[in-house]
Amino acid sequence: AKVCATDLRAGAALVLAALAAESETEITGVHHIDRGYVGIDRKLCALGAEIRRLEDDGQTAEETADAKHAELPRLVVQPTWA
Repeated sequence: AKVCATDLRAGAALVLAALAAESETEITGVHHIDRGYVGIDRKLCALGAEIRRLEDDGQTAEETADAKHAELPRLVVQPTWA
C-alpha cells in the first residue's frame, strides 16, 4: 500500500505497522519522521528490517549525488516481523 506520514508520531507508527503488514508499504511524508527519528530506517535495518529509502526519481539515496535534502524521499518497507 502507499501511505503518507502526516506527522512525527503517526509516521513512526506507519513504519512499525508496515513491518507487520502482509505486503510492501511505501511511505511518503518521510520528512516528518526524519525530524524526530533520525536514521530510523538504518537503525531498524540493523535489527533485521528490510527498508529502502528512495528519492523522487526512484533512486536510492546512495545513487543520488545530492540526496542530502531531497524534496520528497520515500521509505519502502518490506514485511519483516509479521
